[in-house]
Amino acid sequence: MNDIEKNFFEYISHKSNKRELVMLGVSDKLYSILSNNNSKYIKVFSTNKNLIDNKNVYNSIDLNGMSSYFYVVISRVLNDGGHFIKKHLENMGYKSGDDFAFYPLIKFNLQEGRETNSSECGNKYKCLSNKNTDVVIEGTDNEINIEEFDRFGTGSLKIKVLGSHNHIVIKKGFKLTNASELIINGNDSKLIINENTKVAKIRISIHNNSSVVIGANTTIGTGSSINTHSNGEIILGTDCMLSWNTKLQTGDGHSLFDCKTKLRINNYKKSRLELSDHIWVARDAMIFSGKETFIGRGSVIGANSCVKGIFRENNVVIAGNPARIRKRNIAWARHPDADNIEQCNGYSEESRYI
Repeated sequence: MNDIEKNFFEYISHKSNKRELVMLGVSDKLYSILSNNNSKYIKVFSTNKNLIDNKNVYNSIDLNGMSSYFYVVISRVLNDGGHFIKKHLENMGYKSGDDFAFYPLIKFNLQEGRETNSSECGNKYKCLSNKNTDVVIEGTDNEINIEEFDRFGTGSLKIKVLGSHNHIVIKKGFKLTNASELIINGNDSKLIINENTKVAKIRISIHNNSSVVIGANTTIGTGSSINTHSNGEIILGTDCMLSWNTKLQTGDGHSLFDCKTKLRINNYKKSRLELSDHIWVARDAMIFSGKETFIGRGSVIGANSCVKGIFRENNVVIAGNPARIRKRNIAWARHPDADNIEQCNGYSEESRYI
């Protein structure tokens, strides 16, 4: 079994409290998971009359009033988020979480006011927006909380969580101007997008035991991507501005070895990338982190630059490949015709080591 299947089986084994595990719905994959970890024959029930033969597949009505004896595992969730099956079981005396669970492959579209603090494998989701948001969850004990979401143009949001114990929080004022993806592939990770953030067509991908935090009032341009490998951390401060096709990434993505010593060179236990407040990353710039990368507040990353390492001075221009400090004592403003340094939002101090 992979980690998702293992976590799921541990979850339902604990919840079943020695009751017999049975399936509702036909699924070879789920049957394999249950039967390989259970000495008993797994009974299969269905609501589909065309499948019921009372030999291999039984009528779901036979589950009525049997919650003291059976713990029901539901093989799939339809586009209604599982509401039909959930209601069907509740009418027969079963309680969500206590008496049944969905196999953790859940697909639905979040609608305005949808708040499901369900116990379906511990996954919880809440969205206070009527905008187009497709969600796929394969795992247990994940939480998605979208406080606000404004869409402009063709903006649509796809959220995919493949793992367990992950958290996604999108706070008030989030604005989307083009189709974007938020992906967590692994366990124990988090994505936090703070207030009044505006993004175009972007992709955020997070792996095991990692986190991405995007500060308030930050903007991210079309074609940009943010990617953490395992044990990675990316932090964007407040009021950052990322232009088109910018790339942020922790870890190298692949393994490097020393041919003489035969040892791995880039085996980082943790990888951290931090942009302080009010950072302008110009188009096509790439910022990487081995063990640690840090950019001081009020600074500018030049177009097409490749940045890696620690730059502790504030209000500097960093550019080139490899990047280095090209100019000190600068301040920048979002407005292209700004004529007063006060328009730099207070980030206009002289450069110094921080």
